[in-house]
Amino acid sequence: MLKTPEEFIECSVGLIKINSPTVKPSTISTYSRLFRKLYTEIIETDPDVKLHSVEIPIPTYIFQPDLLVNLINNSTWGVGLKDQTRKNYISLILTLFRGLKDINTECLNAYSAYREYFDILKGGLDAEQIKQKPTENEMDLKGLTIDKLKKALSKHSNKIRKSDSKDINTAMLNMLGHLHCEEVLRNEACDMMLSNKYITAIDAPDLNFIWYKGRNLKLMVIRNNKVRNPTRGDEPKEVWIKGSLNTAINKYIQILQNNDITYNDRGVMPLVYSKSYPNCITSSHYSQLFKKVWDFQDLELTTTMVRKIYAIEIREKFKGNLIKEDEACKKLDHSKDTHDKHYILDFS
Repeated sequence: MLKTPEEFIECSVGLIKINSPTVKPSTISTYSRLFRKLYTEIIETDPDVKLHSVEIPIPTYIFQPDLLVNLINNSTWGVGLKDQTRKNYISLILTLFRGLKDINTECLNAYSAYREYFDILKGGLDAEQIKQKPTENEMDLKGLTIDKLKKALSKHSNKIRKSDSKDINTAMLNMLGHLHCEEVLRNEACDMMLSNKYITAIDAPDLNFIWYKGRNLKLMVIRNNKVRNPTRGDEPKEVWIKGSLNTAINKYIQILQNNDITYNDRGVMPLVYSKSYPNCITSSHYSQLFKKVWDFQDLELTTTMVRKIYAIEIREKFKGNLIKEDEACKKLDHSKDTHDKHYILDFS
């Protein structure tokens, strides 16, 4: 049997990489986290679990869909999982078996069983999403608009008004608030860079950055995110920055310079400052940081919540006009199906 979760992760992720060579590092990181938790629960349930074979070095437990589904549904661990999380684990196993199902009948049968359970879970979740009912955490979004969020950011900007201010944290929260109000990003900013030059795709094919071309001219370039993978040849998203966001970035850079923080010898620095500079922070760390942007209003907003506020506002303001809906989907960088199922909420 596998002695450590690292061995299990290495074997499982290795099989996935063989069959999906363009899978992104961020996705592999997510897979590894889920595999680690799954391994722990399998070992606690069956300490003597054996490997399937030398050719397929993963626990036999995973080749018994009834046992694994029961573990996910009925174990002490599984009972506390949300349906979306259950679906994520089954999706992970399907990804693993997608490259194995052509090997033999056992692999194909296991894949088919997991697929059936996945479809049941997905059907139930889709039915709930069609109702567009907000979760308990989303009730705070009722009545919020992007304009209200932007106006609230004046609390931050007033604190850093003086030209000699050295308050990096406030300047950063102000800048990130404006960035997400204007560009409604996911967590791309966690590893985004500031650059004093345009960085070509040849030099950095998967880099996301903001090019500081001048005080009044900046370009945001997104080459790698949830829906864009440069390895597949996906086109980047490029947006010229202006208005209040441009002002917030200028102020942030000024305060960084007041603290003797500037570009490195390659002309770049992380957009999000941290004590570990010049290293970028993780997406998880960024999620916790972002919740502080509007916490003075007792709002613990995530980047997804801001995206939903924007989507709902456009839907209500333009009464579902198809052109405006398409523009909103383009700005949010997702499909119309995702838009309708996951971003529009009904508070009635």
